[in-house]
Amino acid sequence: LSDLYVQLHWCVQQANEQLARSGTNCLENLVISNGLKFGEDTWAKTCQCVLDMFKCTIPTDLLTWTHTPEVENVRPGILKRSNSTFSVHSNNSITSDDIALSKMGSMFTALLIKCVVQLELIQTVDNIIFYPATSRK
Repeated sequence: LSDLYVQLHWCVQQANEQLARSGTNCLENLVISNGLKFGEDTWAKTCQCVLDMFKCTIPTDLLTWTHTPEVENVRPGILKRSNSTFSVHSNNSITSDDIALSKMGSMFTALLIKCVVQLELIQTVDNIIFYPATSRK
């Protein structure tokens, strides 16, 4: 079971929303299906796994993010004219502003995934605790 928890923990750490959702869903199904058979030690490991998942997906960068002036004049959706007459996708049309926007977009995508995982974990805990079939027992 410990190896499975390590694998599920790995899933939620990846920058892939579907993989992270699958990890939390597997954890939820495992606990709902087998929780009645868990002993005290297994419950302690399960709770620690959930806690570790919460800790590693806290979007702390949201608390420290600051606006960077180098992309201040860039507005998404506004095309810039380049010297190239052949293709919009030529190397001449890529600017440092485009790269900065791409990096910022990647950062926000990673933060969004962490927020989604946090929500999924909250729903998982809610479903485990208040799942109709298990909450009656």
